[in-house]
Amino acid sequence: MQQEVPEPDPVSRALIWDVQEAYEDQDYIHALTLLDSLLQRLPDYAQLHNLRARVLSSLYRFDEAEAAYAQARKLAPNLKGVAYAMGSNAFFRGQFRSALNHYQSEIALLSSDDTTALGAVWAQIGRVYARLGVDDSARIAYKRALSHRPSYAQAWSWLAELDEDLGALEEALVNALRAVSLMPNEAEFNYLAGSLSVRTGRAADAEPHLDAVLQTEPWHVGANYNMARCLLALGRTAEAHRFFEATERLEGLQADIILARFVLERNPLGVQEWLTLADLYQMSGRVQEAREAYGIARQLN
Repeated sequence: MQQEVPEPDPVSRALIWDVQEAYEDQDYIHALTLLDSLLQRLPDYAQLHNLRARVLSSLYRFDEAEAAYAQARKLAPNLKGVAYAMGSNAFFRGQFRSALNHYQSEIALLSSDDTTALGAVWAQIGRVYARLGVDDSARIAYKRALSHRPSYAQAWSWLAELDEDLGALEEALVNALRAVSLMPNEAEFNYLAGSLSVRTGRAADAEPHLDAVLQTEPWHVGANYNMARCLLALGRTAEAHRFFEATERLEGLQADIILARFVLERNPLGVQEWLTLADLYQMSGRVQEAREAYGIARQLN
């Protein structure tokens, strides 16, 4: 049975507010310092361990984050969202079986009225099965997500990706367009609709979707490449050539970013590692991500 935990006193409530503010400002090291002080006052307050895990995850300190999430679950086994967060961390690290177990634990906590949460968790379960190559289970999970949330654009998009992987391009395009209709400004969904339009010979339809992606994410490798293919199909060769050149440059930077993240996961306290990642983001034009990485490097230093 879950133990009753007293409400925080006024000083603790003020500190919790400061932690939330520091976290939202991406001042993660300061947030951790405040949390350490708070946990001396409220060691059994599960929400603080949960928040600490979120901060640690932002710093790529995933092992410590997992321990903090586990402590939150130990103190409050019925606290919703913790197992889901643990699943997301495991998924990010490629630990798909572990992610599946966490997501299933989250499902067990939800009632039939929690339609928003059920849709999100079932969609994540589908994504895990897709990564594991269990296509039938992935499809069933996506359909279950949509049975809870018919207007859940992300589930329609992931279902489209599954269809694409299986070679059902027309079905994939229909589902991708459903996702776009629900969230017209979302780059991920526009990219999928655009790339599928190119692959199915609908270059004229593809251009506005790909342009929508590049307006907000000019560094998007796939969008640049598919825009080049789209323009080539439309006979606009000179324009296509510029996008092919951008693709080649961005592919190299994206490979370096993946490697930098890999290194950072193994040394999340390294100032130089954060600076390297920040520089790569900056060179790619990913200004917001660069700003966050520079900020963490500055805090660590």
